[in-house]
Order: sequence, then structure tokens, then C-alpha cells
Amino acid sequence: MTQFVLRTLPRVSQRISCVYRYTDDIPEEDPLPNDLVWNQATQGLLDRLFKDDEPRSKALSMLLRKGALGVLIHNSASWAGHCFVAPPGISLPSHLPKSLTKDFWWMFYMHTKDDFRGQGLQKAYIRLCLILVRNLNGSLESVFSDTSVDNTASRKGHLSAGFEPYGIIRQLELKIPKIGPLILHHEWTSDSHPEMQEIQ
Repeated sequence: MTQFVLRTLPRVSQRISCVYRYTDDIPEEDPLPNDLVWNQATQGLLDRLFKDDEPRSKALSMLLRKGALGVLIHNSASWAGHCFVAPPGISLPSHLPKSLTKDFWWMFYMHTKDDFRGQGLQKAYIRLCLILVRNLNGSLESVFSDTSVDNTASRKGHLSAGFEPYGIIRQLELKIPKIGPLILHHEWTSDSHPEMQEIQ
């Protein structure tokens, strides 16, 4: 009973994110491995590739409905990786305060399926999302992204793809079961990113 009560009580936690800004040109294209191809995310493609992963399908479908753009890397049978980007002015990404992201293109929800890791897919779907942004925006001047301070693989992937560190976002969140986090306080500072070996 005690454990159940603890799981259902709101709790306060801190989220620390490393922020990156894109300052380069579009990276040179590296061929996708094996039989992989890419497409811009559509509802029909999500329905086909994520038919056996309903939670992920619902989450990605919601991003499209809210106005995000996405890239899917896949083969004929399975998805391999995805990345989404939020145009300025929409209420995404949901894990950050809109007041911080409303003026920028913000790349988020990057994920590589376990079976396809170690093949450079993060760099590939970042490049493809950058192409979407440039085609719509005409430039890459206001493209940002973030990742958890302890996600070493993602941090390395951002740097490899041409992003530059651009400060730290610290948030104090009240996590409410079945509802989600409520941001109590946030700040975006110019602090340097911690060394990666310090957080492994």
C-alpha cells in the first residue's frame, strides 16, 4: 500500500538539458546502410511502420497534428529511426517551456531503434530534418536542439552532425501521475556543457 501511495503522489524533480544551435551548412550526404530509405513522416506511413507499437504511433501522430515535421528512416518491414522538428510558434517540444522555443526551429524526439544503432542514423536523420527546415525557412539560422545532460550518445551525435553547444536549460518540474510534468521554474543560461566523462 505504501509503495502504491508513493507512486501516485506528485513529486518534484530537476531536468537538465544541453542545448545546441546549428551553425554549419547541410552536412555532406552519407549513403544509408543496407536497404534503408527515408521519407517525410505522414499519418499513412506511421500507421504502416508502427502498427505493432501503438504507444509510439500515437505519440508521433500527435506531433504531426500539432504541426511538427518529421523524418522516418526505415526498410520495407520496420522503422529504424526518426527525428522531428517544430516550427516557430507551436507548442512543441512539450518537454520545454514555449517561452524558450517559440522563436526557433527546434529539433527533438530523435530515436534510433536498438537493432539499427551504431550505423550513423542520428547524423542522417538530423541532416534530413535540416533539409526540411532550409526548404521551408530559406536558411538554418535559428535551428536548435537539446538532449538530456546524461545522454552521452545523443550529445556526441549532435556534435558529429554539426551542432554547437549553446548553453544549459534547467527546469524544476512537478511530475503528476497520469497527467505529466508541470514546469515550476526554468532558466536558459550560457553555462558550458559538462564534460561527458563526468556524467557517464
